Amino acid sequence: MNSDYGKLQLRMKRSHKLPALPANVVRLINAIDHGEASALDLEKIIASDSSIAAKVLSATNFMAPQLAQSPHSTLRSAILVVGQRAIRSIATSLMMTHFVGARNEEHTEQLGRVSRHCLATGLLSRYVFARMQRDEPFESELQADELFAAGVLHDLGLGLLSVLDPESFERTYFLAEKMSSTLDVAFRRLFEGELTGLTIAAFEGYGLPHLYSSILESLWQPWKNKSEFRTVCAVSYAHWLAGELGFRAEFWECHAELEPEVQVTVSLSEEEIALLQPALEQQVESYLSIAA
Repeated sequence: MNSDYGKLQLRMKRSHKLPALPANVVRLINAIDHGEASALDLEKIIASDSSIAAKVLSATNFMAPQLAQSPHSTLRSAILVVGQRAIRSIATSLMMTHFVGARNEEHTEQLGRVSRHCLATGLLSRYVFARMQRDEPFESELQADELFAAGVLHDLGLGLLSVLDPESFERTYFLAEKMSSTLDVAFRRLFEGELTGLTIAAFEGYGLPHLYSSILESLWQPWKNKSEFRTVCAVSYAHWLAGELGFRAEFWECHAELEPEVQVTVSLSEEEIALLQPALEQQVESYLSIAA
């Protein structure tokens, strides 16, 4: 790790340097983390901003289709059906998807691709995790919706870099294109550190739950997280698959590496992957329209 990377991490950790999250999203996260809020309490927090409330309800209906079938679907019923942790994940991922996709006008095109890649990774993480649990159940501290949030948030550091240090953001894109590599590889070459490390630092700055960090800390080396090995493999595989299905953050043709440990732990057939692609494209566009 070089000194420039350490400075970038420090800037991500300083909450006063970060673009602000909506106040009611911060209150929602804190209320759920402290474990003392009722469904009514959470409903009041979310409803204090009508725009965010509408997005949270739409996103929850999207993630839990059984809610959309009821004409009387409300925030409170959504909270009771999907649970508080799922609501936290949905609200957080919504705000971050909107931020990464629309924050910086100078890098709109790049961030639009980053946003689509992150969302595809989140949706695939949720799918792969649920499928693995169905085929061979295993213990995990995380729920499927939290895997969705971890996937959506995994490149938050890259999005924030465009705001906090545009030159480093542009250098990363420039080198990656010259090398025909992924952005992760180029950033590692420039700064001797991981983009996910910036994301983890931003989590600390925003006060987001540590459970997201615990997954991303070992995203490229899942064997280092023995207690959540299979869970990390689900997100790592989803990240790789998103790129293979055309949802890469890069404008050029490149391929991320898939570690052997992930390959032998997660195995989707070519037929299943082919069926996933059109559904994923539709879901990404639908969710982006909600977050806009």
